Amino acid sequence: MIRKQVLSLMVLWIIGVVLTLPIAAQPIYSGATEVLIRQVLAEMEIGYEQSVDDNGDPIWRYTHNDILATLIPYDPTIVGSYESLLFFAGWNTEGDFPLSAINEWNRTSRFGRAYVDDQGDPVVELDLLLVGGVTMQTIKEYMNVFTETVMSFGNTIQTQE
Repeated sequence: MIRKQVLSLMVLWIIGVVLTLPIAAQPIYSGATEVLIRQVLAEMEIGYEQSVDDNGDPIWRYTHNDILATLIPYDPTIVGSYESLLFFAGWNTEGDFPLSAINEWNRTSRFGRAYVDDQGDPVVELDLLLVGGVTMQTIKEYMNVFTETVMSFGNTIQTQE
């Protein structure tokens, strides 16, 4: 009888442990490397062009849902690893875009920020901080959020034309 109770308790304990395990544990990244970014882009089936900036850091230009974007890693920690990612998209409006439209969009937008660049053209940026850890899925979702944010701002540009 005691043996049966012990066996039952062990089975219940094993079931409890199994039920508390994550279904598919994903690796946690606290920095982005070129390999990670290439893997994210490949899994999302996004073509890209990679170049380097004046400091030798990588930059990716890609098109996602007809949005031309630039992904720039910032805040190097160790060689080849970065603590944050900047997503960037800009428009050429010949420098006559009203600041009131940008201010209104910024006021109502949950993600991203818009501003007028040095040439007077509107741009949208969105930062993803990796410190503390993110999954690859988080980066993918952020890329989708950025695309939706850019499309939203694109609608603001169209209403100003």
